[in-house]
Amino acid sequence: MPQTELRPQSRPLASLALPAGIVLILYAATFLLLPGAGVWINDNGCRFIQMIGLIRSDYTAYDIPWPGAALDPTFTHNPLPDPFGHVIDGKLYAQYPPLFALISALFYRLLGDDGIYVLPLAGGLLTLPAIWCLVGRLTESSLARALAVLLVGLATPLWFYTMTFWDSPPPPA
Repeated sequence: MPQTELRPQSRPLASLALPAGIVLILYAATFLLLPGAGVWINDNGCRFIQMIGLIRSDYTAYDIPWPGAALDPTFTHNPLPDPFGHVIDGKLYAQYPPLFALISALFYRLLGDDGIYVLPLAGGLLTLPAIWCLVGRLTESSLARALAVLLVGLATPLWFYTMTFWDSPPPPA
């Protein structure tokens, strides 16, 4: 089988504007149509609780505050059972690294509930020029590149993860 030579990108990113603009408009419409002031699953809720804990501790503690600890000192009925939380030295920790919660906390404090979507949206939108460039390494066809941006942006889990308080898609099982 002949090897495909990777082609350098020969067109400026300006021609990315139309497909990326379409994706952005549909992301904005999705965001406006989704109900706010809540999370829909325990992964999102766990990240949210982790972020709120960081804010309430003035960014000095990464453990999850568990008000029920006085009634449940063994953490048997804590809000983050395995695999979402782990008790270490009498403190409850989320399974997720705190960096996403830490950065999200800044936007949450600036923008309120909508601030939790800044990082996922940025990640989703920054993926679009990456797709454009990757396809450009294989073909010079602007149509192929535009279709790739539209397909990845609108017909893959990227749309879901861009609209969700989530830091990344989960690894394959």
